[in-house]
Amino acid sequence: QRDALDALYAYWGEGGGNGLIVLPTGAGKALLIAKLIEELLSQYPDMRIANVTHSASLVEQNFLEFVGLAPFAPAGIYSASLGRRDTKHQVLFCGIQSVFKRTKELGPLDLVIVDEAHAISRKSDAQYGKFFAGIREVCPDSRIFGTTATDYRLDSGRLTEGEDRLFDDVVYEAKLIDLIDHGYLTRLVSAKTGAKIDLKGVRTEGGEYNATQVANAAEAIIEQAVAEDMVL
Repeated sequence: QRDALDALYAYWGEGGGNGLIVLPTGAGKALLIAKLIEELLSQYPDMRIANVTHSASLVEQNFLEFVGLAPFAPAGIYSASLGRRDTKHQVLFCGIQSVFKRTKELGPLDLVIVDEAHAISRKSDAQYGKFFAGIREVCPDSRIFGTTATDYRLDSGRLTEGEDRLFDDVVYEAKLIDLIDHGYLTRLVSAKTGAKIDLKGVRTEGGEYNATQVANAAEAIIEQAVAEDMVL
């Protein structure tokens, strides 16, 4: 995590633009985001930052990680699923479904951090496309930073490739096998389960599954699979 942040700062210091950090699941992206915000605010006290993601559970997780690290920081949440619509706080943790049409309410943002950046579609009429278009109208000089476990989408390829890419470079990447070999993550032992994901009732919007409903379905299948594995 320290190496990743130092690489990001070096990238920005050399004039880099929208950077992307690739860390496997379990590597602590929530803590990395919290530490990044804490360090930026200590150096730039007037900076406004928004952390945006597609899942209410991740919004809450990232918010709690940050306030646990900086309990007196001016942080708020904008997420309909969590029942909060804060707009005036210096640091905001947002659900993309709640804010993609509300950029003027949020006001100027110097940095937008996207967690689970692989969820960003390159379609300009998708939620993230509308959100960033609105952000640029309010604050043309805002910068974007992303974290993800995979910098690749089946429908558009690498997140840092193509003329319509949002991110310019992968500034740091940690490999899953390296973290396992160094003892940071447990070596995986897989077992086949009978649980299957249920996508019945999941809506499509603009040719894509509704992110919140897919996330809920994924969480349900994880709970079923874990419960089944514990029985085994």
